[in-house]
Amino acid sequence: MAAFAYVMCRRDRVRLERRDRAGPWLLGFLVGVAAIFALIGCAAFGIRPVFWPLVPVGAGTVAALVRLRVVVRRIRAAGTMDVSDGGRPAPV
Repeated sequence: MAAFAYVMCRRDRVRLERRDRAGPWLLGFLVGVAAIFALIGCAAFGIRPVFWPLVPVGAGTVAALVRLRVVVRRIRAAGTMDVSDGGRPAPV
């Protein structure tokens, strides 16, 4: 996630702080935990996915990266839509 944040920020010229990355990370963690509980429920009924360790890791990573992309877009839009100087785009 840190590498994705670095690449997104470099391309979009936006600087993310640690608090900006904490929300997406927490969402990814919670999605991963939910996937683990879903797999435990499936295992109780005898259903076992072949690559079960990849399910929570993949679901959590995708959720975190999608949320991080939304955060980067929001910060980029907030930085370029600064109206304090007459509506001109703020230098980023």
